[in-house]
Amino acid sequence: MVEEGNILIEDKSKGSCPHLCWRLPLSRKAKKKTTNEQAKSDEVADFQPTVEGKDDMGTEERKDTEDENTSIQGDAIKDPILESITMEIAKRCADLPDVIVSPLAKALSNKEKCDWEKALKQLESFDENNMQEKIHSALEIIYHNLESDELKSLFFLIALQGRYYVYKYDLLIFSVGLGLFKNVDTLEEARNRLHALTKELKDSCLLIEDENLWIAVHDIVREAAVSFRGQKVFSLKAYSELKNWPERDHLRKCQEIYLPWCYMDYLPDKLESPELQALALENQNKSYMQIPDSFFEETGELKVLDISGIDCTPKPPKSLGFLKNLTSLYLFYCMLEDIAIVGELKNLQILSLSKSNIQELPREIGQLHQLRLLDLDRCSNLKVIPPKVISSLKRLEELYMGSGFVNWDIEGNTNASLTELGELQYLTSIDLPVPDAQLWPVDLFLSKLERFRIFVGDWSWDGNYDSRRLKLKLNRSLQSDDGVKMLLKDVDELTLHGLIGVMNVLHDLDSDGYPLLQHLTIQNNDEIRCIAMSSSDTLSALPNLESLALENLNSLEYVCQGPLVGKSSFSKLKNVEIKYCEKLAIIFPASALRNLHHLENVTVSNCSSVEEIFEGQEPNERNSDAEMRIQLRSLCLIQLPRLKQIWNETILQGTFNLENLEKLYVEDCPVLEYVIPTSVAEYLVHLKELKILTSPTTVLYGG
Repeated sequence: MVEEGNILIEDKSKGSCPHLCWRLPLSRKAKKKTTNEQAKSDEVADFQPTVEGKDDMGTEERKDTEDENTSIQGDAIKDPILESITMEIAKRCADLPDVIVSPLAKALSNKEKCDWEKALKQLESFDENNMQEKIHSALEIIYHNLESDELKSLFFLIALQGRYYVYKYDLLIFSVGLGLFKNVDTLEEARNRLHALTKELKDSCLLIEDENLWIAVHDIVREAAVSFRGQKVFSLKAYSELKNWPERDHLRKCQEIYLPWCYMDYLPDKLESPELQALALENQNKSYMQIPDSFFEETGELKVLDISGIDCTPKPPKSLGFLKNLTSLYLFYCMLEDIAIVGELKNLQILSLSKSNIQELPREIGQLHQLRLLDLDRCSNLKVIPPKVISSLKRLEELYMGSGFVNWDIEGNTNASLTELGELQYLTSIDLPVPDAQLWPVDLFLSKLERFRIFVGDWSWDGNYDSRRLKLKLNRSLQSDDGVKMLLKDVDELTLHGLIGVMNVLHDLDSDGYPLLQHLTIQNNDEIRCIAMSSSDTLSALPNLESLALENLNSLEYVCQGPLVGKSSFSKLKNVEIKYCEKLAIIFPASALRNLHHLENVTVSNCSSVEEIFEGQEPNERNSDAEMRIQLRSLCLIQLPRLKQIWNETILQGTFNLENLEKLYVEDCPVLEYVIPTSVAEYLVHLKELKILTSPTTVLYGG
């Protein structure tokens, strides 16, 4: 076993170091430096790890440990040569920040002795007192040990974005435009590849975070990675000030330029970058900048162009038409009027006009027959999309129109019609607001959607991008051949308002029991009598449902009527909110309680007929498994004039575990005698918030 500096390595094999694991503290004890050493490290003071509190990157609080235990642990090393190599690498890495040591440890795990020798040789080639050179050297080792060219290219792309947080949507636009992913035929495949590769980078410790919509990379890693590319790139950190552009020789060698939301004094008349493939020009100045007409004349190889916060009125620069190789064009937050010139970019696959002030989409957009993604999100001024433009985009896979265009024409005479969407056979993702239910054609089928947000009716736009969400305000019934009804089968989040002809939600809308539905909201309906009924539902009901909200359902008598079919029915339900349901007498019938072991939060308010929240069970119906009991955390009961009992002592002892209850709120329940049976009061050990505002005769403990 070898322990030296910050690396501990054990290995029983002779030529490699398999099965290594890491034990990495969040900080390390500071080394004592001589005056000269301190002077040499002043220039990299920003690279030093934070010891206490939260740093500016939002990482967790770091603990100031007295010993340096950053380590790699495995099996004992028996090869004395390998042992000496690992000792020397440990010495060389002693002062490196954790954000470099962690990925370096990952990179060298399961490597042969020759790889360790090569790493040591590279670390020895730099002055060990120069922190920047050491970081550069270590990161170069990490980079060369990445498994694939795709992974290396994506790592550089992330670093060049100049941000701590990088949205995966932006990475998708650049990755597809630059052709980083091989053997992918669709945007969905590209997105899946992107998710897989960012996970690999996270597992390699090169990313701090990898969430569904964004990733985070440390400035130390980002800045070191950018330095690898030398004269081939020009990249600034986000919100930097650009007073002078690089020298002409540098620009002519540039393959990528990234200026993320920078303060720029001016733009050159002509960007002389004949090898340029990617350009991100994002203007942070309060006043919009304009691009000179000849700016793009010598950038004919450009594949990805992001110009954000730019004034492109009355027209974009004429030289935009020179970009015949352009595949991705991103005009975010731009001043736009006549963009007909975009129709000349025949190779364009991705076009984003998100949050621009464009008022009319030109007919020339319909000539972009290679277009796969059209983003009109938050184009709130967009009033006109000429008929047949959307349906001309035969290869379109993704269409985003949230908080934007709503002037659909039923006949398609003066504006686009929703029927055009039915002609897009490759469409897999859509954001679509339809303000009037009359505009939705009954025969519109969008059967290949992988993700969607479709709001029919006058809803405010919201929700998670990466979901399947449907909100309906319909003043008609849904027939079996209705295109809207077909969407119900694959929905994650469903909101129903005022639907006609539905009495039993599951039976009348989806006989399969909504197997994928996670969030259900039903409101403002005078016909619905129950959500699930055992006599008519042959399959498990709502097995993945996590939240249920019911409001203003004047005929609702049952949430669940009769015993639930199968153990999975409602088995993942966590949050329930019910209000203004005047005929509902019992919230959770006894037959349903055994399925609700994930129930955490319950709110019931303004229901004039409710007499009982949790109906009492017969002894043989109780759950004897303590882990399967209801772990309630919050219970709020407001304005329930007939509420006689929340629960009885028998079901509390056999069905509930009240040790996790944190909030208990009871208001205006005048006939309620007591809130909690005295016999279980001792279990309320985590109760943090208690408020009883009701009749003077109501007591907290009783029974």
